[in-house]
Amino acid sequence: MKLSKNEKGLEMSEKQSFSEHTPKSPILDEPGVFQKKLWFKSKSFGWGWTPCSKEGWLVTIGFILAIFYIAIEYAETNPALFIAYMVSLIALLIFIAYKKGEKPHWSWGNK
Repeated sequence: MKLSKNEKGLEMSEKQSFSEHTPKSPILDEPGVFQKKLWFKSKSFGWGWTPCSKEGWLVTIGFILAIFYIAIEYAETNPALFIAYMVSLIALLIFIAYKKGEKPHWSWGNK
């Protein structure tokens, strides 16, 4: 069996691979190949997303709190600004869910 030295100076056989010495990460599918960590998953019924990680839940809770704040501050005093803020917040939530979630698709459950 032929032995060679790796970059750390350790001897290893030709049959041993780099992946045997590389610790796996929850984000890595294979060593060096990144897997997207999902914040939102597709809904079981319909179209859209639902939070599936702590980051997704934090974004969702932040969105709800921002909606309440904007409603209290601007709904009666400045309706045009209220609508502008609401549209902006909804667009931001959809953008984040699209970037950090599964590809959206229509679903009818487990069919």
